[in-house]
Amino acid sequence: RVFESRWTALKRIGNFVEAWNFMLSVVRQSALHPSTEISSAALKSLLVVFDVAPDPDDDVKLWRDAWTTWQTIGSQYESSSPSQNYLADVVKSFDLLFKHAAKFDFSADEMDSLVAILRRALSHPIDKDSSLFLASGVAASPSPLQQACLDVVASVYASARGRGGRV
Repeated sequence: RVFESRWTALKRIGNFVEAWNFMLSVVRQSALHPSTEISSAALKSLLVVFDVAPDPDDDVKLWRDAWTTWQTIGSQYESSSPSQNYLADVVKSFDLLFKHAAKFDFSADEMDSLVAILRRALSHPIDKDSSLFLASGVAASPSPLQQACLDVVASVYASARGRGGRV
């Protein structure tokens, strides 16, 4: 919560946009790192950054750049077998980002990119920890990754309904 409590003060820094973009590039590089520990920590950081309260005075470019960073992470993770938790965090971070992205309209290509990223995450082989969860008979409820995808779809749908079909 330190980041959120300092968000307003941070935005007043003279070179905030430059610092924001630098931070996003470091998070992107780290999230795409082959080390599970580094990539997972980067995604946790992204969740914290995206979880700040939406502010109508925020520059649209900040969140457009964040969207581009998220797209890159979601479409380029290199790990041959990312964990279900990693994939769920990728998807959850979009749901948090989407609260801020309401300031700009998503193009059809951007929606296609979102769907491709969700499809890629859902079609990834299930790791052994998650397969134990699914095999335990508790599969009546969705896995954390599946739930995160459902939450994204619900958010996008609600936004489109509230904006006359535009996302």
